[in-house]
Amino acid sequence: MRHWVTVGLLAMLLPCSALAQAPDSGSPQGTASAPAADQAESSGSSGQAGYTFVADSTGGQAFTVVGGQNFIGGNGNLTVWNTVRAASVGGGINSIAAGDGNDLFGVVPGSTYAVAAGNGNDTFFGNGSSTMAGGIGSNLFFADPAGGSNLILSYGQDTVVANQGAVTVATYGTVPLIYGGSGSLEVFGNSATSETVAGGSGSASIFGAKSGVYFLGDSTSLFVGDPFSASTIVGSTGSETVFGGDSANELVFDNSSSLTFVAGTGNSATIIGGSSASTLFGSAGSAITYFATSSTAGALYAAGSRNETLNAAAGSPASKSIFGGADPTAGNSLVGGAGDDTFTAGTGSDTMVGGTGGNDFVFSFGQAGGNDFIVGFNLSDMVRFLGYGTAAVATALAAATVAGGNATIALSDNTKITFEDISTPKLIHFLAT
Repeated sequence: MRHWVTVGLLAMLLPCSALAQAPDSGSPQGTASAPAADQAESSGSSGQAGYTFVADSTGGQAFTVVGGQNFIGGNGNLTVWNTVRAASVGGGINSIAAGDGNDLFGVVPGSTYAVAAGNGNDTFFGNGSSTMAGGIGSNLFFADPAGGSNLILSYGQDTVVANQGAVTVATYGTVPLIYGGSGSLEVFGNSATSETVAGGSGSASIFGAKSGVYFLGDSTSLFVGDPFSASTIVGSTGSETVFGGDSANELVFDNSSSLTFVAGTGNSATIIGGSSASTLFGSAGSAITYFATSSTAGALYAAGSRNETLNAAAGSPASKSIFGGADPTAGNSLVGGAGDDTFTAGTGSDTMVGGTGGNDFVFSFGQAGGNDFIVGFNLSDMVRFLGYGTAAVATALAAATVAGGNATIALSDNTKITFEDISTPKLIHFLAT
């Protein structure tokens, strides 16, 4: 049924003068129907220019279409090879509609054409600029190796091999496999599942599917997660920006790339840091777990406007810069690691958990104002007040309170800081400017 719908849509686009008479039940297998003088007669034969060639439903031979502007395949296993550019006078295949057989189609470099695959397992060698729509079979698409522009619609278990040209792929089926080339690559995951994309040396923009594994390439890469999806993203050596999907789950391996990760609303992400520093941005309800793998490359994390969690306790002792959020009614949980981390409080309510390193907790006048909690404060840590004046420490300590073994101080901009398990505020190291 899908084949006849595809052919019907294609036929509506063809000029009436170009249509050829379809064969009757007595037509020989492997023929292409056209006016008598232009009919392809046998395997390896060629038709002339300006017609639509219609193969019968059982043919299984090969055709070399020299001048047919359009080709409609039957349900047999066909091989159709075009030898004339579509841009030349009266020559080239402009449109191909494959049947339900396992077909092989190829066009010459420089062609401009459209392909509608049937439900078989088809192979297309694309040259020039094209739009190729696969059926529900397992199709193999080779994009133009000479720099053309290709749009590929994947509905089956397809494999797409990009090359030097610009390639755009929209996936809707299951387990699609896409290889990038040296040209630019765009992938729109749509409703596809178990998608795999391997980026090449060209730039890539990938909009993730419902589930997939994505190997980013060596150039600039952009990945945008789909809502409620599950994705694994593996970085390489390029510059990479990853937007997590809303209520989605991402596992990101930074490797040696320069990674920027922006969480979606309710996003859950695990980031495995690489040899370069990572930049992480939280979002409302997001939860990010960061593992540092390099002793020198840390991370910068900036919380957003609502309740978030950053857990950077695991991994190597690389230093991290962690910025609190802006919502005073919702608490952010910010957990540092074994390195010398810097926590900068925001205008929201943050819980900052220092690790075993020497940590700085920074409060800037006019940029704080929330109710903050510091957990795990040790004698190697420092609290810095910026813009409050040199008398801010003495003023805060004079009015400090202790309740339940926790000390609380207040600053002039209504910022309140509670130190968990610190009952003697004077033991805290302060520096005010």
